[in-house]
Amino acid sequence: MRIVFVGNTAGLACLLLSGLYISAGAAEINVLSAAGIRGVVVEIGQEFERSTSHKLTAKFVGGPVVRQSIAAGENFDVAISQPSEIDRLVKDGKIVPDTRAGIARSGMGMGVRKGAAKPDIGSPDAFKRVLISAKSIAYAGDGASGEFFLGLFERLGVSAEVKPKLKPMPAGTAAAEAVGRGEAEIVLLSVPSILAVAGVDLVSPLPDALQYYSGFSAGVVTNSKQVEPGKAFIKLLTAPTAAGVIKKNGMVPGA
Repeated sequence: MRIVFVGNTAGLACLLLSGLYISAGAAEINVLSAAGIRGVVVEIGQEFERSTSHKLTAKFVGGPVVRQSIAAGENFDVAISQPSEIDRLVKDGKIVPDTRAGIARSGMGMGVRKGAAKPDIGSPDAFKRVLISAKSIAYAGDGASGEFFLGLFERLGVSAEVKPKLKPMPAGTAAAEAVGRGEAEIVLLSVPSILAVAGVDLVSPLPDALQYYSGFSAGVVTNSKQVEPGKAFIKLLTAPTAAGVIKKNGMVPGA
């Protein structure tokens, strides 16, 4: 998807003066990103486009799809996905090793339709009770969070009860949007993806005993013709000034 950036440029002057964005000319940078970090990529991308002559085209997919696409040689300049996926691409020679950088991590949570009563999920037992009593459960069927929740159902011993209620959705905000439309009662997804949907309220992150953090790392694709602009974009994603954007999107800066 093509993103048209119109965001504000507050805080960029010091970055410009520090030489973060030294460019020899305009470049078109194609980014393939895991959907769970979409909000951060979009907002930081706004700053990047406004402070350079470069343009970004960003496509958001499930984390495993990032690795599959880059491994297949698809035409992207920067890849953003779970650290293990990026590390595998580095090992396979598909990512320039010294460009690999950790961006952020996010926990998992539960959401309900805006204005609906928020169930108690403050303990593992309370979480199990909500799963068993829920009429329908939306989740990301092709992303890292979906794999985590399916495994969690097994560990909690509720797979048989939960399976008939599951509504798998594409990675990203699609599962939360289904709850906002009333197509599912609850959504299990990364906290940032829940917060990104106006028609959905975050119940809370998962209890600490059950929590899983999904990290996000980036790297420049080996066959990219835009290595330096790609490095500059990753540098901005990991700069101290990005911390506020990352936290606003329900994530924690760093790998």
